[in-house]
Amino acid sequence: MFIGALIRAKRKEFGWSQSYLCKGICVSSHLSKIENGEFEPTDDIKRLILERLNISEQFDEDYIEKYQKEINEFHRLFFFFYKKEASEKVSKIKKQGSKLKYSPLHLDYYLVCYADYVINNNHNCKKAKDTCLYLETHYDLMSDKHQYFFEFYKTFIETSESNQLEKLSKLDGNGQVVFRLSRRYEAKGMFYKALESVEVAKDKFLMSGNLRGLFLSLLFKGSYLFNMASYEDAIRVYQAIDKLVNSSKSSDPYINSFKYFALSNIADCYLKLNDLEQMKDYALLAIDSENIDDDKIYGVFPYILMCHYCLSKDNYSEAEKYLRQGENQVTLSQTQDRSYEIYQLKKYRMMIEDKDYSKKASYLELLLEMKESMISNQLTHLVHAVNKELETYYINHRQYKKALDVTKKI
Repeated sequence: MFIGALIRAKRKEFGWSQSYLCKGICVSSHLSKIENGEFEPTDDIKRLILERLNISEQFDEDYIEKYQKEINEFHRLFFFFYKKEASEKVSKIKKQGSKLKYSPLHLDYYLVCYADYVINNNHNCKKAKDTCLYLETHYDLMSDKHQYFFEFYKTFIETSESNQLEKLSKLDGNGQVVFRLSRRYEAKGMFYKALESVEVAKDKFLMSGNLRGLFLSLLFKGSYLFNMASYEDAIRVYQAIDKLVNSSKSSDPYINSFKYFALSNIADCYLKLNDLEQMKDYALLAIDSENIDDDKIYGVFPYILMCHYCLSKDNYSEAEKYLRQGENQVTLSQTQDRSYEIYQLKKYRMMIEDKDYSKKASYLELLLEMKESMISNQLTHLVHAVNKELETYYINHRQYKKALDVTKKI
């Protein structure tokens, strides 16, 4: 039913009324129903209207297929918060605007344009508002998939999001969009909202039998609780993941990776609770659970935690051993947090080589580099942790204003 939106867009571009466009072809009420998607025109009426609008009825199928893939890839990049790559993709798509907005990809193109305004924080400009209004006018002509992408993009600019979860939940049958909404709330530091969303996503994954989605939602539920300093609650979630993986008896290496991440994250929780013995036990369990397959590993964070444990015991030789293992294997790490692991390895190398590392400007430089890297790599769940370290550094150096500025972002 894209044809109605296409006809309306071209007619308005020419500044024509409905009666002017359809004169000698059909009555204006009939055209109105076509434009609103209430009626599919006959081949003859469609041909005559498109000819009058100077729109070719023949579309290059290879061209349409190519740019449908480009548009789908853009949504995927945006959906997973790859902002830089999404911006590059949208530039390529918008260069074809003169063709795409008068093609079967008409509404797809305007949805990409709207998302582009959101990416660049230009949602208050007139063009962005007009595009949003245009999409809302043609909302019923969108596919379900496009509707929930549209609703998802709107969460990036709406000041009041109280009804956003409910709206997306109705549109999102499999939980993917609501899960991404939880990541959006996390990026904004709205962890209670993130928890509410990830709970809805978890239930949807469970109902649809999506085992990977179920484990992923549980993993991020633990992450949100961790960022809220609810470490005991986070531990319980991670322990549930460990038990579920064991009971699932899955041969899927992706599913089995959740056991490693759960054990590693439990160890990190115990670090925050200052229970270093429990931290050590779970870090070693995580290392033991990791299966090396095709020269790939899940991550090296447990080695970093073991280095921390050894340093706390002034056992520098053992700390060096675990740190070197992490440094040697980090290139094999398959976790999306690998850049964070690299910076943590650098930090612990600094700790081993200089006991007064925290007093040095080089430590601050490392933290600022780490934060910039976390932001550029869309690792929003780790920016919070880096901000905490920055806050501590500034307080220790009596730079209270800077500490306060960082605290506002935590």
